[in-house]
Amino acid sequence: MTLTASAAAQAAAVRFGATTSAILAVTRGTAVAYDPINHVYLVVGAQGQVQGHFVNASGTPIGGTFAIQTPGSPFGAFPRAAFSPDANGGAGGFLVTWSESDIPNNASLHGRMVALSQNGAYGADTQLSVDGNWWEEGPFIAYSTANHEFLVVYRTFPTYIVRAVRVDINGGRIDAPFTISQTGQFEDNASVAYNSATNQFLVCWKGYNDPGRFGFVDCRIVASGASQLGAGPFRLATSAATYITDTTYNPTTNQYFVTWDNEGGIVGRVVNADGGLPGNVIAVSGIWHAYDALSVAYNPQSRTFFMVSHDARACTLCDDGGVEIANSGVPIDNGFLVTQSGARGSFYPTIAASTEDPNWLVTTAPDFTRAAVQLVAGTRSDGAVPPPPPPPPPAGPVSRPLWTIDTPGNGAVVQTTGFLISGWAADLGAPAGSGTGIDVVVCWAYPKSGAPAILAGVGSMGHPRPDVGAFIGAQFTNSGWGLLGRLPAGAYTLVTYAHSTVDGSWGTPKLLDATVVGPVSQPRMWIDLPAQNQTLSQNILIAGWAVDLGAPAGTGVDTLHIYAVPKNAPNNPIFLGVAAMGDGRPDVGTFFGNGRFAPSGFHLFTTLAPGDYNIVVFPHSTVMADFTAAMQVSVTVR
Repeated sequence: MTLTASAAAQAAAVRFGATTSAILAVTRGTAVAYDPINHVYLVVGAQGQVQGHFVNASGTPIGGTFAIQTPGSPFGAFPRAAFSPDANGGAGGFLVTWSESDIPNNASLHGRMVALSQNGAYGADTQLSVDGNWWEEGPFIAYSTANHEFLVVYRTFPTYIVRAVRVDINGGRIDAPFTISQTGQFEDNASVAYNSATNQFLVCWKGYNDPGRFGFVDCRIVASGASQLGAGPFRLATSAATYITDTTYNPTTNQYFVTWDNEGGIVGRVVNADGGLPGNVIAVSGIWHAYDALSVAYNPQSRTFFMVSHDARACTLCDDGGVEIANSGVPIDNGFLVTQSGARGSFYPTIAASTEDPNWLVTTAPDFTRAAVQLVAGTRSDGAVPPPPPPPPPAGPVSRPLWTIDTPGNGAVVQTTGFLISGWAADLGAPAGSGTGIDVVVCWAYPKSGAPAILAGVGSMGHPRPDVGAFIGAQFTNSGWGLLGRLPAGAYTLVTYAHSTVDGSWGTPKLLDATVVGPVSQPRMWIDLPAQNQTLSQNILIAGWAVDLGAPAGTGVDTLHIYAVPKNAPNNPIFLGVAAMGDGRPDVGTFFGNGRFAPSGFHLFTTLAPGDYNIVVFPHSTVMADFTAAMQVSVTVR
């Protein structure tokens, strides 16, 4: 979807729509990256646990929030994300990186892959470095389309060394981290961008010479495909103080644009592909700037940059704002307030650009209580080259399953009495008018103890999901599914499958961990009549009592089914009926020390033809919401 705004010929970008919450959890660091294959953004946030949420091209969150960091891991903070079109078998995937406090008195660098077609994180949560990582700086990432690898740059802690590590498209480390700069001049806040024309990265960082507090910004070219340093380091500027940096590549001019905060405002400088400096430092904004808030993205459709930072003016609600910047690095105007969401302001904004539309998505952390998103809409450049036409469709339907589990979340704690498993499922390859393309969803529970799998349930289908219909098409509006799972207490891996009507396959299963807790069933019962091995007439009274001591209230048994099993035909049981409940048994209440078990008696009058039988009574437990272990007596009917 292309969002445009009427504007003057030059000043183009505007705030579009409302600032919308995407991750409802305590959040400080946020990040965003764009997937041009599926036309979605990935928003990530963290303050203890790293989480993600997909947002469509119109700025609307889709699906549910999902865990990226392994649940139960040490503290995760300040994530970053970058997209690879080669990951996930060519379907595209993001590398998400973060700092994790899993080494003594320090943090290490972690990474994991995320993809829309996988409905979230997939593959291993990998420790990428253990040389110390300053947790309050997101480790910047850039992707080499030539060598199919990510370069992640970061600052070590407690030292000030700019280092990098190469990561493959599965999220695994290619080789050992290597040093880019170590001069002892407090190198910090490293950022990186990739030049597809030269297959090189430009890494830039800030530093200062203590005690003179003489700040500087340096850069260095790094070769893709090897842990090899290129030209540099070369200095972009010096000033009284320098802070956070961002490095962005402009494919239209084959130049980089490096920005940083110099205490008085955001400034920038254009850098040639070979490291040459064709011009001087440019003032970007004296209104929108902060020492810890800066993000810039280049949009190839508008052929402009957009920079976001914090409102530096005295303000009641200090939200985030920014300015649009021309190819030359010169700001188009003074900019505008971008986000409006926090009672105390919004913090740590980041930005990503679409490659199909002249739009950007900004993420921020309102009041540090959540991650929110805001769309910024620009104007397509008159000289923009339109994207190539899509390839012709295949000869027949091709399965393209897309589905998610909204609840429970990975690592959830649920109850033995029942819990909802739900989400939506569609196969985009379904022919027009043929429905959602998914007709069955089933969930199996695999006990962590190694016991045999349990069928948790088969989903009911066709629930309305207008959000899904708005995202992928009205044909898929009724793509919601759900089932009520009931499992004994324990730890499980829930494995859910969706069946496609396009090719009849079950597709790739979705896995999540869950712990089932709740009252422990403790069934107790007795058959008073008939007695064991008793000879009866054909008119029979069956009576006794039944309780479940694990019930929080009542007797714990709400019904009993009674069968007679002929000994000469054990596979042909006879259903005798449902027992009458509530007979007074004060002796049972006294024995178990609680008067609520007194009305636990049951009885059933019935008749049976002559023969030898086992009378079997099945009590139904309110704790397990199921029939529990039965009791039987052997009788002869004359």
